[in-house]
Amino acid sequence: MNFISLLQIYGAAPSTHCASIRYPASALSSPPQSTATSQQLGRCAQFQFLTLNAAPSFQNLFRGIFRSPIEIPWRLDPAHLQQFALALNSYRRANSPASQQQILQFIFEFPLREEGWHLQLDQVSSREASPERTAIQALRDHHAKCTGIAYVYAALLTAAGYNPQFAWRSQNISGEVIEHLYLSVQFSSGERYVFDPLFYGVALHHATFSEAITTISPREVLAWHYNNEAIDLVNQSRRGEALQLFRIALDLDPLNPHIRRNLEQQ
Repeated sequence: MNFISLLQIYGAAPSTHCASIRYPASALSSPPQSTATSQQLGRCAQFQFLTLNAAPSFQNLFRGIFRSPIEIPWRLDPAHLQQFALALNSYRRANSPASQQQILQFIFEFPLREEGWHLQLDQVSSREASPERTAIQALRDHHAKCTGIAYVYAALLTAAGYNPQFAWRSQNISGEVIEHLYLSVQFSSGERYVFDPLFYGVALHHATFSEAITTISPREVLAWHYNNEAIDLVNQSRRGEALQLFRIALDLDPLNPHIRRNLEQQ
């Protein structure tokens, strides 16, 4: 499929068919658990191709489609990608033949290890103490919340040739409402692996077939990212800039009631 075909699919605005979370009309808390159908994910295939590809040309096209100065938060700079590629190739040579699970475990551990990037997960809940970070910002600061960690893994898994899917948790183990983003990888065999250091520490989680995973489309993730950045700006009393980001977020996901409420409150 060429660029012209992709432009014809999306036109000047994103398709609302790319939703994987169904929001109640009056939702004021975290999105409820729901599982995307294969049809929904299929409709998002071209969008995922555009947003997960790290090449600058794809990002320029993406900005053109949405007519906004949107940067992809799960992009990494060439230096970090080259460092990762060298480390991964070295691991594969030293451990040939390595299984898919072994390779995924290496990718899972690489950004967290001291000999990698020593990336740490923020445990604080306040936005003031831990603002929204892109993958590049997370590696620069060596720490991030779940979103920044997920963006780093999305970039690494894509660079390694996998097709990662963003996933969403709305409850913790105690049943408390949370807003938590993580990554999953699924193979044609049905095997699924979860990249979630908050819930599983430094161990790659092999999900069972009965384990519910709520996938969330890249478009929805982008909307949450810009919503979160806008909230950070509000906390800094930069409401004019925040309004612009809230509008971008709502353009990306007009069905998200949280973003609409945040915009209306400004």
